[in-house]
This record gives sequence, C-alpha cells and structure tokens, in this order.
Amino acid sequence: MKELGVFNGPYFVESYEEVEKLASLPVVQGWVERLAQQYGIRVVCFNWVQGYRHFMTNKPVRRPEDLRGLRIRTPPAPVWQESVRALGATPVALPFGEIYSALQQRAIDGAELVYANIPDMSLWEVLRYVNETKHFLLINFQVVGEAWYQRLPANYRQILREECVRAGRETSMRIQQEEARIKQLVQQRGMTIVSDVDLAAFRKAAETAYERLSLKAVRDALYQALRK
Repeated sequence: MKELGVFNGPYFVESYEEVEKLASLPVVQGWVERLAQQYGIRVVCFNWVQGYRHFMTNKPVRRPEDLRGLRIRTPPAPVWQESVRALGATPVALPFGEIYSALQQRAIDGAELVYANIPDMSLWEVLRYVNETKHFLLINFQVVGEAWYQRLPANYRQILREECVRAGRETSMRIQQEEARIKQLVQQRGMTIVSDVDLAAFRKAAETAYERLSLKAVRDALYQALRK
C-alpha cells in the first residue's frame, strides 16, 4: 500500500505526539482495514518511534548542497531512496550490517541513521560528523497476521492493541531520553555534532521527494486532518 510510505517521508511529522494523533485518524484506520482485508496483515499499533535520522559523514553538512556528490547509505525502500536524492545526496542501498565495512573501504561517504546506531556499530571509528538534519522521524509499525488476529477472542484483541500502544509509548520515550547520553558519548569519542543546520532549506528540498513518489496529495490530506 503505497500510501503508508508517507509515514517515513522526509519531514513528515516532527513529534511523537503527532505520530499518536495520526494513528487515530479515520483515513489511517481505513488503510489498516484495507491492509488486513486485501493483504492479510494487521497493524496492531503505529507508535514505536526510534527518533530522528541524521546524515553522518566525514564533512560538515549544513545545507542540501553540502551533500552533493556524497554517496549515502540508506535502506532500499523507494521512499527513503528518493528522499535522500531530493535532499542532495546519492542514495546507496546496502544491508545494515555492511555499513561499517563500506565506510572503511570508502565505498560510501556516509549514512543516515539514528543516534543509537553509532555506539551499536562503533561508527565513531569511521565517521567524524553527526549533522542534525532530522530528515526522518523513524516510525515503526507492529504487525501480525490477520488470520491469527481474528482467531483471538475479541477481548484478547483489545488487550493486544492496548498493550502494544503502551509498550510503544514507553519504548519511544526511553529512546528519546537515552539520546542525550549517546550524544555526549559520541562527542567523547571524537565526533562533532553539527546542530546549526539550515532545516528550512532541507524541508524545501524534501518537497521534490513527495512529488516524485506521488505522495504529496496523501501527505497534505493527512496534514489537513491533523490541522497541521
């Protein structure tokens, strides 16, 4: 369902609270039911948020033109590939586990990741800058098979939905709180955090991605529902 790609579009929403509001919109609930009926996939909750993704490179990035010519690793999903291209870089699809070696061998010039990925892979050994572009707020869905879901008693389905939302909220808040500690750690390990990023310029560049992906009308309809 192409419409669901909008959740990981660049600068789509900018807070956890907006994510929770999105999940309750009738149009989004309609997508949930269509996904279940047509494809057998039940989205239990939407609110597992891993934080902002930033460009991580070996040169400072403050404007889209600073990404020109840089090969940036991103997952192969079209919405992310087109977004990275619109923001100024050349997207390179690579498995997550190959990021470190690709940087080491200079097959790529950087990656776009959340803060927690840096200590997980010791990326301070191969990258110098975290450029706080905040281009994606990483939203994850929890899904189960629709046939299994429908076999549950109605009260169990309700419990599953409620506990999924509760756990997502708790996990998302914990990730948010942990970010301050990780930022301090990466600086101690020699990385520089570039915070004076021209976010207005990046948001303007991001519009091209929505147009190329034919998601602008979908996004704008959701914004209207959110009164954004």
